[in-house]
Amino acid sequence: MWKKVLGLIRPLNASTEALLRASKPLFINGNVLTLGVFYKFHKEHLESNAHRQILEETLSNILGLKIKVVCTLTEPVLTNMTTEAVNEATVLTEGVDNDIVGIAEKIFGG
Repeated sequence: MWKKVLGLIRPLNASTEALLRASKPLFINGNVLTLGVFYKFHKEHLESNAHRQILEETLSNILGLKIKVVCTLTEPVLTNMTTEAVNEATVLTEGVDNDIVGIAEKIFGG
């Protein structure tokens, strides 16, 4: 559903859509959506009237009731791609670390 929201907002305001890509809906309580935003800069901009109004109007149209958005800072979601990149980097640095240790032992006699 979030991808649908982003797709509807993009033609209205590409900047709003870009800011929303660094966020995720956390929960909805009645007509209040709590949006987790990954970065303070994005949170501040999404809380401005222009961006918030676009988001609230789009959500209200989709859900059929007047929605108010509240933003809070939250941790980014790790995707499988991100996890794989971290694991690959760990493997690469482990090999480099072992090479460095071996070279140091040769130089300093270990």
